[in-house]
Amino acid sequence: LTYFKIVIESTEKKKDLKGKSYISYVIRTKDSNDTKANWETRRRFSEFDELHSILRQKFPRSKLPSLPRKRGLFSYGNSFIEKRRVALQQYLTSLISIGELAKSADIFKFLTEDSKGNTSSRRSMMALDNVSMLALLDEST
Repeated sequence: LTYFKIVIESTEKKKDLKGKSYISYVIRTKDSNDTKANWETRRRFSEFDELHSILRQKFPRSKLPSLPRKRGLFSYGNSFIEKRRVALQQYLTSLISIGELAKSADIFKFLTEDSKGNTSSRRSMMALDNVSMLALLDEST
């Protein structure tokens, strides 16, 4: 069994096509040996919120971890962004520690694909052939 590490490495302040500011969270998922799999994807908070809603609907009996609360643009100070980055990393780690969610295709896609459905690594499916998402561990805590 291969173990993985999920880290939200950094954040990026961006603007959408309408000029509205948002924060993008850079998520890296890699195997503990740094040899088989390595994905990097960027997600907005709204995408975390969407994943949470999907999981609540598909797994109504699971006790999902809490998602950090949504705040307006006024909250984009460095301290707030860092606290949210840490909270979202803990959220992802908690999600994959729930047995029935460990094999969720929705979580796998969230961690390995961009918002357009492009996989960030050509090796992604091959690398996880016999690996449960339950093996994903956050080694930074």
